[in-house]
Amino acid sequence: MMHNHVADAVLQQYAFDPGGLNEVDSSHIRECSLCLNRAETYRSIFHGIRTQPAASFDFDLSKAVMSKLSGESEKSGWSPWATFLAFVAGILVLATPSYIYRKSLYLFIKVHATDMAGAISTTVIYLVLTGVLAISLFQGYDLLRKYQRKIKRLNYY
Repeated sequence: MMHNHVADAVLQQYAFDPGGLNEVDSSHIRECSLCLNRAETYRSIFHGIRTQPAASFDFDLSKAVMSKLSGESEKSGWSPWATFLAFVAGILVLATPSYIYRKSLYLFIKVHATDMAGAISTTVIYLVLTGVLAISLFQGYDLLRKYQRKIKRLNYY
């Protein structure tokens, strides 16, 4: 007779299919009351699992799971129209002052023709900085939205 009891995996195999074990483990389980009781417990658990009714849902479970996995329920950023309107608004913000002050800019450049490099560079720097600021704001907002969507998606798991 063995002094060590068999492992739970062997007991589960015996409860599921008694003929599938080697002779040493099988004879120990039949002779040892502790192992036999544990095997019977596993057998009753397996029987209870087999006799349970199949799970039923009032919705399509596979569709719900697949929509979460593929991200169909998530909106993907801005709609195309919102992106277009933001682009047009950015162009208007940059172009409107240039159009309104076009005569002043022209005179400024004409008067300072000898120092044109300095005059243009100051004006260009302000325009470029305005554009960079606007683009940075849009990019930062988009980055924040993507981060929030990823965190929200992680909360589902």
